[in-house]
Amino acid sequence: MMVFNDKRQVDARGHGGRERRWIRRLGAGILALAFVLSALFIVANLTTESSYWSRIIAWRDASFDDFVKKFAARPIPNGSATFEFRPAAAATPSFLKTVTYQQGGREATAPLEGFLASTGTTAFLVIKDDQLLYEGYFNGSDHTATQTSFSVAKSFGSALVGIAIAEGRIGGIDDPITRYIPELAGRPGLDRIHIRHLLTMTSGLRYNGTGSGGGPFSDDARSYYDPDLRALALSVQAEIPPGVRWQYDNFHPLLLGIILERATGRTVSAYLSEKLWQPLGMEAPGSWSLDSRHNGFEKMESGRRLSLASRRQLAEALAGFDQDSGIARRGLVATDDHVDIKRIEFDAAADSAGLLGRDEGRARAEERVDDNVAPVGEVQQRVLEHGGRLDGRSGM
Repeated sequence: MMVFNDKRQVDARGHGGRERRWIRRLGAGILALAFVLSALFIVANLTTESSYWSRIIAWRDASFDDFVKKFAARPIPNGSATFEFRPAAAATPSFLKTVTYQQGGREATAPLEGFLASTGTTAFLVIKDDQLLYEGYFNGSDHTATQTSFSVAKSFGSALVGIAIAEGRIGGIDDPITRYIPELAGRPGLDRIHIRHLLTMTSGLRYNGTGSGGGPFSDDARSYYDPDLRALALSVQAEIPPGVRWQYDNFHPLLLGIILERATGRTVSAYLSEKLWQPLGMEAPGSWSLDSRHNGFEKMESGRRLSLASRRQLAEALAGFDQDSGIARRGLVATDDHVDIKRIEFDAAADSAGLLGRDEGRARAEERVDDNVAPVGEVQQRVLEHGGRLDGRSGM
């Protein structure tokens, strides 16, 4: 009996020893894995200037403040002569004091300023005939705050193409892109793509994405985070013949940026400053985010950054060009949550490059307003009835 008890005790001690060794090994494995992951994260943070995958690891998801915290930028100087809208009256117009909206399937009415503050809006402006009818800032923002235009940058790229054509630096929208980017010549299908196809997003290029984000293997992510966007743009491949399919594709503005650089002999930011920022009399300088400090190519798909003071002027400049000066001075900008921004960009690109006649461009602009008045809401409807224009930014 005593021998049996001793054996049980020995077995228990042996089992307990194996369990402790297993726990020690597991702990050592976890520590080793943590060390490897920490080292990987440190290396990724140290190499974001040159590595796409380092950016994916270190920066992860895109955010509204990326263009402050992550990307280098090139300044867009304004000129000495600036344009200022006539200030808004002290009293808020009666049609802008409340807002009616749908909540839980029911109609609700609230003070407009409280509604704007509660929905993450940072700025809300209403402009009519160079006069500010209303100017409000919320959630810590003010007149001097800067914001990123995101995909509205595409419209300014297309406007610069139109200006370069007017100056004779680019032959026309029916020029093949290989005239300016000969590296693409000889690749299947690329010789048939014209500047027109880039402006109207009908190139037929292979593109994995929708323009609204995606996983790390998507072209949306690549065109946002890649530290060498010129090289990325030069890697494009044709999928179908041009002019057959419309597809939102961030390779288009990147290729247009390369064409602008080569046709004008200067950076896109410098050309924008000379041809638009200074002639428009922007109140403040802007900047354009770059793919990296080393490569120094503007993020043509999204990276233009400007103060709210300048954004007010761009509200007057997005649609249609003045016949005399060739500079856009009138337009409608509505809050990004409700207006079909991609459609605006598509039409603005066509309009700025001369694809639409002046009357057709105006009709398309009016059609966009009509299409979006109802979902935009009661405030926008009342503003439009009073002949005003809207500029808003939310979610920042």
